[in-house]
Amino acid sequence: MEKQDITAANLGAAFVWTLKDWLTIPEWNDMARLNKTALPGVCHSHDFCDANMAMIEAYADLLGVPACDIDLSEPIQYLFSDAWSWAVPALVIPCES
Repeated sequence: MEKQDITAANLGAAFVWTLKDWLTIPEWNDMARLNKTALPGVCHSHDFCDANMAMIEAYADLLGVPACDIDLSEPIQYLFSDAWSWAVPALVIPCES
């Protein structure tokens, strides 16, 4: 995928899948439970992993490059923020398996 083709929606979905890969089911379910009552802008995924790195890995995976090759310039930060906003509803849903 090319940079210009990455949207907040497809990066947000990749971010959710990265977190699901990184967290155990009990960790995911604890995160989801905590996120249901979290203040706006707070995500408890950070209680279980470096969620910023999860977003970078998700972006790198979409581009097909190593995470260490990602340029974290300001426009990318806006995309990451929009992707996180897209992902938030999924981060309160418990995982059954």
